[in-house]
Amino acid sequence: MEASSSLPAYTSLTALGDISFSLFCPNCLSKLDNLDNLGSPPVTGFHHSIASRLRAGFNLPISQGELAQINAFLTDVPETRARYDKAIEETEYLLASLKHARDGLQRRSDNARSLISSHIRKLPLDVLNEIFTFCCSQDEDGDEDGYSLSLKKGSPIFCTTLKLSWVCSFWRAAVRCRPQLWSSLRLSTWVFQSKPESFRILSEYLAFSANYPLNFRFAVENVGLWSSPKVPEATGALLGNSMRWRRATFKIPKTGAKQWFAYLGHFPVLEYLKLPDDIPWSDGLVEFFRTLSICPRLQTFHGSHFSWSRHNADFSHITELSLVSFIGKSLGHLLHRLPVLESLTVKAFQLSEHDADDTWLKRTGYHSSSLSKLSVTTWNLGPDAWRFVRLPRLTEITLITPVTAAFPDEMPSLHGTS
Repeated sequence: MEASSSLPAYTSLTALGDISFSLFCPNCLSKLDNLDNLGSPPVTGFHHSIASRLRAGFNLPISQGELAQINAFLTDVPETRARYDKAIEETEYLLASLKHARDGLQRRSDNARSLISSHIRKLPLDVLNEIFTFCCSQDEDGDEDGYSLSLKKGSPIFCTTLKLSWVCSFWRAAVRCRPQLWSSLRLSTWVFQSKPESFRILSEYLAFSANYPLNFRFAVENVGLWSSPKVPEATGALLGNSMRWRRATFKIPKTGAKQWFAYLGHFPVLEYLKLPDDIPWSDGLVEFFRTLSICPRLQTFHGSHFSWSRHNADFSHITELSLVSFIGKSLGHLLHRLPVLESLTVKAFQLSEHDADDTWLKRTGYHSSSLSKLSVTTWNLGPDAWRFVRLPRLTEITLITPVTAAFPDEMPSLHGTS
């Protein structure tokens, strides 16, 4: 039985059996005729002969007729190839247009389905506000008590509230009318230096937080390397809102601390303040404590060194105090001016009788404190520290100190009552 002849190497798109293709431009609906005029099909025997000669070796004779046929083929190649390229380009454009139309249809389908079936669109506004509040209280690691804006060194910009406002006009109106969602900030001068555009984000947060109290953490870094004007602008914007500070945590280098204390002003709503542990006792720090005398709501203070000498700050409303060291005559001298203090952490005690006020000792000889939690971490704790103090309400005490510390006669009296 004679073998059936094989298909030619090229078959036009309009001659594939009974199937015909008609491709049209998606813009003007004109037929893409280039697909029907890509040139004549190649002569199978001619090209088979060329391939056989190439496989056979070199120095094979070529007749004049074959040479003329090859030259004619080579002459037609550029024009034929150009028609192929144009047809491929038009076909690829058509394919891209079809994909774009398909994707558009899918988007419209998703929108229509979301409109009638999305549960979040049916939530009452108060429930949605609770969800927003939860989202804006998470930091970039997912921990609670985070910041709705985090401009942290070495991390991408994290701005939850701003991103919520990008979802739709309804969400944008919902978050913009809730200033508390814009009022927690984690800032770094390094970010304003390396990413000046971040100042615009800070400005938006300060604007939409309106007059709501601010909770923030501010890291001052590379003070001598500031070249971007956005660093002092951001610092000035934060200081300009000091009347709204409620919870403030600072990371300030020792070299720039004095300059910062000169800037700080009044804090009528400040409730929590944390300063770096390594700030030395200085005139600037003394002046700052004088400023704190007009902080009627301050309840928690974490600082470095502290002494009652050379200032008359009113800390009578503080309930939690954490210090690197207290410089004074005794812990009783520290506590007698803190009548509502409940928790005290002191890492070191430095004995000093300079400017010590002993007038209160004339009444009872000691101070009976309302302190309930005490933590002391020091290597120089001696009996002088425990003079003149009684802690009748103490329920928790942590002492990390050498076993050779000499205070056996004073400790039993700490829980004595007046």
